[in-house]
Amino acid sequence: MTKTFANMKLGSYKDSIQSAKPGDIVSMANAHVYIVLAVCDDGSLLIAHSSPPGVKISGTYDQNGNSNSQAVGYAQKIMKTYYPDWYSRYPNCTVDSSFTEPSNVSLFHWNSKTLKDTDQLHSMSINQIIQTLFK
Repeated sequence: MTKTFANMKLGSYKDSIQSAKPGDIVSMANAHVYIVLAVCDDGSLLIAHSSPPGVKISGTYDQNGNSNSQAVGYAQKIMKTYYPDWYSRYPNCTVDSSFTEPSNVSLFHWNSKTLKDTDQLHSMSINQIIQTLFK
């Protein structure tokens, strides 16, 4: 997905997610794709993705490999607040370490001509991003 979008001149491809920003698309080697909603101070990513049983907001491990990351805490709060029925059925908001493993992921960043950041998410704190996306 990431290379395809880059080849279409919609943005840039990177084989690292170190510079991930809100709105970026990440492809995994197993063909799973997710959207970055926010980057936390501990390096974890708040993401939107679909995998069995359905669409969820989840958090990745932090940059030190801890599964109890800031993004997981935010994901739990979002799911519990805005999607309580879904959260009560599927409370696990953590994705495994493969979601950020360097050898397993690539990143696509939209260029500003293709997709404008009209809400200025790139300059917001994670709390501001959550407030903007889930008002």
